[in-house]
Amino acid sequence: MKLSVMTLNMLFPAMFKFSIDPDEEDFEEYYDEMMQIVSDCGYKAVDVCFETTVLPTERIMAILNKYSLKVSSYIHMGAFAAEKDCSEQIEKAKAAADLAATLGTKVLMLAPQAHDGIETCPTEEIQDPIGRTYINKQDYFKSYFIIALIVDVSINI
Repeated sequence: MKLSVMTLNMLFPAMFKFSIDPDEEDFEEYYDEMMQIVSDCGYKAVDVCFETTVLPTERIMAILNKYSLKVSSYIHMGAFAAEKDCSEQIEKAKAAADLAATLGTKVLMLAPQAHDGIETCPTEEIQDPIGRTYINKQDYFKSYFIIALIVDVSINI
């Protein structure tokens, strides 16, 4: 079994810094160092998410290839509670499926992101319509042999 690492927490400081000082070269240097650490720790794959909003896909892939890392999944976050029919989110998820295929992964994670209105929606009101909507659109994802996963964050601890 080969393990993958989700680098979101490692990426937050770079994303925060980039939001204040949008220096793409600085971000790329940080990302490179981050992937070296991941590789040095023995991981063979990473989840990709926010970095695609800063770096072109080709540069992300070049860094990953430099450290012999694969993309295990692409995490797409959407404002799922903001839209009842999910049509805008469906189009964004299709673009995310395209990106996942470009990144070489067959796993697309669909994760609800924090946004206005989400705090007023019960979990079922977010997850159930998304599940039904995305299940109905699964043929699009199947054309890439991509599995669309809806991340369930309703765990009671």
